[in-house]
Amino acid sequence: NPPAASIFPARTPPPSSPSMPATQSDPQTATTTATPAKPARVRRTQTRCEEQPGRLFANDMPAEAFNSSSPQQQTSLIARPRSELTARWVLPLPYLRHRALRQFEAQKSVHGAPPQNLTIRDALKNLTVGLFRKGAMESGSQSSIVSKEILATSSSNGGSNANGGKGGGQQGGRPSEDYFFNVDQRTDSVFGTVPFYAPRTPGNVLFRLYFDDEPQVTLATGPCIRVLPTDSDVDSVLRFILSNFKSKKTNGISSMNSLASVLELFAPRQKSYNDRYADAGRVAWGCICESRKAVEAAGLTFAKKKQELEEKLEAEKIKEELPDLDSLGIEEDKSCLTDGDGNSNGTQQEEEKNEEKKKMMSDARAKWTSESFSNERRWRETQLIYASILKAAVSNDANQFL
Repeated sequence: NPPAASIFPARTPPPSSPSMPATQSDPQTATTTATPAKPARVRRTQTRCEEQPGRLFANDMPAEAFNSSSPQQQTSLIARPRSELTARWVLPLPYLRHRALRQFEAQKSVHGAPPQNLTIRDALKNLTVGLFRKGAMESGSQSSIVSKEILATSSSNGGSNANGGKGGGQQGGRPSEDYFFNVDQRTDSVFGTVPFYAPRTPGNVLFRLYFDDEPQVTLATGPCIRVLPTDSDVDSVLRFILSNFKSKKTNGISSMNSLASVLELFAPRQKSYNDRYADAGRVAWGCICESRKAVEAAGLTFAKKKQELEEKLEAEKIKEELPDLDSLGIEEDKSCLTDGDGNSNGTQQEEEKNEEKKKMMSDARAKWTSESFSNERRWRETQLIYASILKAAVSNDANQFL
């Protein structure tokens, strides 16, 4: 068999640092550049449970770092798809008080706001509990499966102790009522609960506690939740994955990952040939066919994008090799470009124009090189995911019952 690396396209090296666009540029020339500078990615902080100020429980199970039970006891929670989950969070009052005062001072220095009494609602503003796939690099509502803010949209929905969590009438990620929270005077902390449902597809998920205006700061992390479909859930899970394939709303990568997990984790209790899994087997084969269509579409997109980028890079290379008018001995009439003293300033304007042109060409070349690298990375990832589907379908002996 050929090595696994041979099925992948050759890797394009990332752009070198001299060709990258400068982060600071003149405002007048910045508006004419081909590519605006990308904002720097903010890395998550306090990723270890020991560094986090709060605690987060899933169905009253703590994170593995704070689980002082016997080593034989499981440190991860096993849940069925769409089963009910309850996230219970705890935060110390001194931490919330310090953060609220820090934000109030920053707001006061900018807007000149008058002093006011800070309440517990001010300290809990934008506090959010999110359900994430394990290993997600970023926090925030854009990266989570679902995220819920503790406080409702309006402050008139009750005092600091209100029951919520029904999930009805949510607007902008906030509930119509406050989720339950209360102050524990004995431990000098605030605690609360937020209801969730497990994802429809299998995999490892966990809860994260953070402020929505500072999602990179993780306040607490819950235990690992292993979503495993039972024998009766396999058919519905596969049908949900197939509907996602046919919806064409995404490129199919997430559905392919979910299909690989189902085929890898499928372990029926009754290991015998019967008609129980006949429908699930047909749906699973339909998912595999849709996965192949997604890979073929991704291959066509990769080849088309690669050809376009190569043509652009070749055109830029030809432009750089072509001589300019000055090298050919053709000079423009600069008699009109004189100041009041008769000094010509055409040379200075021409040099500025050439510098601006070189910068635009360098920025465009760096952008296309980066796009080419990203294009090949996405194509390699698609092939790896499809290979994992085929490996799970063949290596798991229980899939013969589908």
